[in-house]
Amino acid sequence: SGDVPVQQLINANDADIFGAEVEVRSHPLYGWAPEEIDGLEVFASFGWLNSTYTDFTQTLSQIDMDGLLRVSTFDYSGNRLINSPEFAFAGYAAWPWVSNYGTLTSRFDWTYKSDIFFGPENDPGVAEKAFWLMNFRVGYTTPNGVIELAGWVRNLTGKAYSVDILNLSRFSGTILHAVGDPRTFGATLQVRF
Repeated sequence: SGDVPVQQLINANDADIFGAEVEVRSHPLYGWAPEEIDGLEVFASFGWLNSTYTDFTQTLSQIDMDGLLRVSTFDYSGNRLINSPEFAFAGYAAWPWVSNYGTLTSRFDWTYKSDIFFGPENDPGVAEKAFWLMNFRVGYTTPNGVIELAGWVRNLTGKAYSVDILNLSRFSGTILHAVGDPRTFGATLQVRF
């Protein structure tokens, strides 16, 4: 009683996982705009995932404060698998502007994930609600392609989100969140030789 719990990695006896993914890539201005600006590229992907535990029970044993062994059995059958969003979107729009002075390229990226559970019990307290992440980048490349200077912003909206959650509530009444990166800014200099 009062001792540190022992973590065990266990597998479900059975699970069903199926889904679909569609990707689309387009150059919507090709042939419609001047050659210097017709390089706009748009890419988008859509994913759908149905993941369900079909046979998953877990037995937990602990000694209570009176020294008695307590055994609890939990059935997670029918719940979504850990870290498997039902819907996911990702994509980007990149637009190079070509001139005699080099190429200026802007790029906007986005990703979306629907609700994610970090435990087989599908507890909303150990989950991340659906969220979008967006990044932006502007880069200049010299005419010979040797030097590229770029500025970027990641997590453009400053979204606070969890990349993992550890549920310690049975032990210490605590739930730990591994938080994703906040909004970050930066610059990159690349030299090819």
